Amino acid sequence: MIKFEGITLEGFGCWAKEFNFTLDRPGLNIMAAANGKGKSTIFSAVVWVVFGKSLKAKSEVATWHFKRPLNWRGTKVELFFGKGDDDYHVIRCLDFKGKVEGAVGKNRLLIFKNGEEILSARDKRDSQSLLNGIIGYSFELFTNAVIFPQKAKRFIEESGTDKRKMFEEIFDLGWITLALDKAKVKKKEYEVELAEYNTDLVAVNTEIAGKNEFLDHLAKEASKFKDAKLAEIARIEKGIEVKTLNLKTSPPDSMVLATEIETISMGLVAVKNEVPYIDLDVNKKGMERWDRQYNNCKADIIKTKVDIEHYSTHNTCEVCDSVLTDEKVEILLADAKLTLGTLEVSLGPLRLNTFEYTQLVNRGSKLRKEVFQRTELLNMKSSELRILDSQISDYNLAQEKISGLEASLEKEKATKFNDISPGIRKTLRTLEKEATEIGYDIEDMENSIEQLNWVISNPLSPAGLKSYIINTMIEYLNQRLLHYQKFIKFEIKLLVDMDLARKDIRTIVELEGNPVLFEDLSGGEKQLIYIALAFGLADLLQDKNSTNIAVFDELFESLDVMNTEVISDLLQDRTEGGSSIYVITHKQDFALRNSNQIEI
Repeated sequence: MIKFEGITLEGFGCWAKEFNFTLDRPGLNIMAAANGKGKSTIFSAVVWVVFGKSLKAKSEVATWHFKRPLNWRGTKVELFFGKGDDDYHVIRCLDFKGKVEGAVGKNRLLIFKNGEEILSARDKRDSQSLLNGIIGYSFELFTNAVIFPQKAKRFIEESGTDKRKMFEEIFDLGWITLALDKAKVKKKEYEVELAEYNTDLVAVNTEIAGKNEFLDHLAKEASKFKDAKLAEIARIEKGIEVKTLNLKTSPPDSMVLATEIETISMGLVAVKNEVPYIDLDVNKKGMERWDRQYNNCKADIIKTKVDIEHYSTHNTCEVCDSVLTDEKVEILLADAKLTLGTLEVSLGPLRLNTFEYTQLVNRGSKLRKEVFQRTELLNMKSSELRILDSQISDYNLAQEKISGLEASLEKEKATKFNDISPGIRKTLRTLEKEATEIGYDIEDMENSIEQLNWVISNPLSPAGLKSYIINTMIEYLNQRLLHYQKFIKFEIKLLVDMDLARKDIRTIVELEGNPVLFEDLSGGEKQLIYIALAFGLADLLQDKNSTNIAVFDELFESLDVMNTEVISDLLQDRTEGGSSIYVITHKQDFALRNSNQIEI
């Protein structure tokens, strides 16, 4: 049970200043005051703090501007209630400038449980969802089973679909809708999975077909490989046969000829090292130069001797034949003798140099001839060796080619076809197993979808489990309405229209066993129907989520004395359970027996 204990209003409607009101007042409470005194505003604040909605559509909850005092801070409503073993305190603000729990109120919604703020809600929408879960009522149900505002739309005037929704809330059948939604979501997920399985199966089957096609290709390639291998073996064997027939007797050993060439080469090197024959021309020029100098020296000696003889017997110039002085003659004669001595001294070395160069030229000529001869012999022997080496090379090459062909033959015989078919067949078996498993998955998924279709179309459908529960509970409600029939004289029945796909709920009103149209009833008779249905709905909520208050705004409007007594009896009957029943009226002299008068 939800036990509403009290409420504090500030800046809400006509309550511009802070106002406290106790809600937990067991018994029948009459709130009689003139219009505009704030009677209904108190309970409108209860609805607003819980749901964030006003009882009056399109109306503002804040105090009118011209009614606001100078220190008006905005709108704040605090509600105190208990549920089970827990105490709750809810604060809702609207443009509130005052401090609330250490911070400016603004437009905050705060929820406290046992003195501690519940911080699990991060924003106002989360806080509202949390509060809705705590209260356990929707706005529509709350205003049809707890607070009955003046001129509000009543349960009997609701559409069949809206009535059904209200019953679903009363009977807590949201889990069926949730289950239906989850079943539809799950079905959609299964359908997506089924499509994926089918796609996977197509892909796997395509891959299987590709593997089989590749195996056929491998078989053809293996046959081609075998034919090509046999042809290559035959070709290599033919090549070995031809080269073996063409292979002549092996050539002689080249070592003897190589040794002879080495001996000739060593002799040639010895000759070249003895006298560098490449200087022969230089030596010839040297010999000619020394010979020329020797002959010139001999000629100069002869001429000098003639001069000495001339100047010894003549005193005239040998060139111009002029007469010379004795002194001049003596000087010329002394110079000539001196020159003759020098020339005779130089003649010996010149003769020796000429002889030495002549010897060098003769030796060089002999060595050049010997180098030429030895070189010719070396070239001839080298040519013979090259021919022999070529023969040996050809022979060895032929042997190598035969060995290469024999190796190629062995290699070709050992060559095997790269048969990857075992691996492909293994993969193929895996793919076939996977295709089978996917087939089982598809079958299971199709069965699951079929089962979900059955669940969605049968137990979770409007005509299924939900309708059965509503039907059962409506029967209980109809039994409770029979209890109130003794007060109002009208019999009220609710029926599920099974002919409609939505299975809407219809309300039937009978008087003395005869059906009557609700629209044909007077205002007072309609009030009797309203109150009976309200108490019946409250009875349904008794075990699930009952409250300790019930509020009726202008309940006795349009009622005559007799119907006023009927309503009074109904209210007195209701207070026996300890509920706080509030009756709001503008008739200031209005009173009921055994009631409490609350002044506003």
